[in-house]
Amino acid sequence: MNGSRVPSALAHAVYFGMLAALFFVGGHPVGRVFGLDAWAGLSIGVRVVLAIAGIVAWALAVSGIPDRLATSMGRAPRDLALAAAFLVATALASVKFPTLGDGYQSLALLGADPPVVKGTAPLPALLLPALRGLGGPAPAYRVLAIVSGAGAAFAVVLGARRLVSEPGPRLAFTAAFLLSGASLVFFGYVENYGPLVAAVMAFTVFGAAAARLPAGADRGLRLAASGAALLAIASHAFGIAVLPALAWLWLRRTRALVPAIGAFVVLLGVGAWFLLAELRWRLLFVPWTAGRFTLEGYTLLSPAHVFDLANLVLLLVPFLLVVAVRGGGGRPAGEGRDAALVFLGVLAASTFGVAVLVDPKLGMARDQDLFSFVGPPVAALVLIRRVGPAPTSRVGPFVWLAAALAALTLFPRVATLRNEERAYAQLARYLDLDHVRGRNGRKLLVERWERVGRTDLADEEALRWSQDYPERNLVLNGREFDARGETDAAIEAYLEAIRRNPQYFDPYNNLATIRIEQRRPEEAYELLEVAHALAPDEISVLTNLGVACVQTKRFDEAERAFTRVRDLRPDQWESARNLARLAEARGDRAAYREWLRRAADAADAPVNLLLEYAALLHQSGAADLARPYAERAYRLGVDEDTAEALRVAFPGIER
Repeated sequence: MNGSRVPSALAHAVYFGMLAALFFVGGHPVGRVFGLDAWAGLSIGVRVVLAIAGIVAWALAVSGIPDRLATSMGRAPRDLALAAAFLVATALASVKFPTLGDGYQSLALLGADPPVVKGTAPLPALLLPALRGLGGPAPAYRVLAIVSGAGAAFAVVLGARRLVSEPGPRLAFTAAFLLSGASLVFFGYVENYGPLVAAVMAFTVFGAAAARLPAGADRGLRLAASGAALLAIASHAFGIAVLPALAWLWLRRTRALVPAIGAFVVLLGVGAWFLLAELRWRLLFVPWTAGRFTLEGYTLLSPAHVFDLANLVLLLVPFLLVVAVRGGGGRPAGEGRDAALVFLGVLAASTFGVAVLVDPKLGMARDQDLFSFVGPPVAALVLIRRVGPAPTSRVGPFVWLAAALAALTLFPRVATLRNEERAYAQLARYLDLDHVRGRNGRKLLVERWERVGRTDLADEEALRWSQDYPERNLVLNGREFDARGETDAAIEAYLEAIRRNPQYFDPYNNLATIRIEQRRPEEAYELLEVAHALAPDEISVLTNLGVACVQTKRFDEAERAFTRVRDLRPDQWESARNLARLAEARGDRAAYREWLRRAADAADAPVNLLLEYAALLHQSGAADLARPYAERAYRLGVDEDTAEALRVAFPGIER
């Protein structure tokens, strides 16, 4: 091994420290330690077996056996075998309980008719509805995740062959990189992030390999990296975080690099200026300082946010400290700066910046899936410093130890989400890490106990839900007051809920409903701006926003809100009725008639809507067209005066 014995001894100590942390934190997962609780919920026997496996891995790595085996392989395609084994693992060990993030909501949306996928993921939005034909929403997400993992595995193998010349270091690098924490999303994980993580992995290895090649010889790899970057951008809005590294890759040998960076900074500043002018964009980011919407003091430099970032990095790159402490590798003396490290540094900074700045709406612990794409650049950065570009038959023990730590962290996480009891126990812990943000997640715990027939535990969880989130009770009380006509009491309940939790959209929305009924649309609009920023795809918020915009003659904004409702629920009569009201307010009689027809044609259209459309047709002289709608309304039940009017207008009408 190169280097002094002191950093080697420290790296070994850090390795055993990580094993101890996984063991003991797994037994007692308290505090903001989600980066170290991978073994939580496992029995003491399983944790002992994992610890022994970690010790055996250390003994093998120190003995040099992996190095000697890899050297004896020559150039046999062992890395391809590793990729194939990874693919088999993702297929056979797929997770079963999507308790992290928005898994259940994603399944419900994809199961709707027509299917709905989050707008932040363009490529999955195209693929998942087609994959739904394989058996439903869950298989569709499972296939997307596994196929993404297969693409990532073979892209990493191809990129590593150009990045690391010798089979030993290459195999160690490939194993550690492929088993790092981001790969959880490939194990049948229910979310849209598989293609994004796979694309970032491919971009990382192709870009780093291209950076090391001389001018003219790197064009093919630069094109491959560019394709991966485009795939990342198509897979999720956060894919744009790879653009600075892509620009560096293409412009680093030209005089245009500095002007390009300057232009990028200017455009970023201008874009931020316009974006942050809207509340919904401001709420996307972690606030610099405490303000109106700050929850539990969670700001950019608050201890909770800093600890969450540290936990996230350890979860995604569990071997970070071991390899970073040891150091070594890199370019031999006299050969200058390693361009791959520069590329990876730019990429790691831009992607990690997203995790630093973007507010984890579900809490950092449960947004670990969203921020998974941060892991590959950081993992590659620390590993490349160790394996180095120079041909060598030995990598030393530390990258092999990195692979061991990665496996010992990743596979227990997969096992947790394959076991219902452990998955929901983990969910309960993560909900407690961000108390206020965990409000809606409590519903999953209640539903789980109801599903297994433990209504007593479901009632206990529901009671804790009410006790832990008084703002929720205030909203429920407000609805009861409003239903009884006690408007002032309802308003006070909603205002108190807002004071207690300024990021809870329901009280804003409910209070706006009252203001709309009171014909105070400007006040309603201000409230709905906040509700929409907090819940951009909530149908009731979008509907109220559209109504308030119609009342304030913001017709274009009303059309956007009502159209989004129509996109989310095209089969609902309300969405067509909303657009009919907008057309009526604009004076567009043709559009009003068409949208009203679509609403009345819905199987569950209410009586008043059927009567409205029947009257419109009758007044226009189309009595024959109006009759079926009048008959439907008559059969559903109308008051006697309306019934008499229908009998006069449509002789012979019967219930």
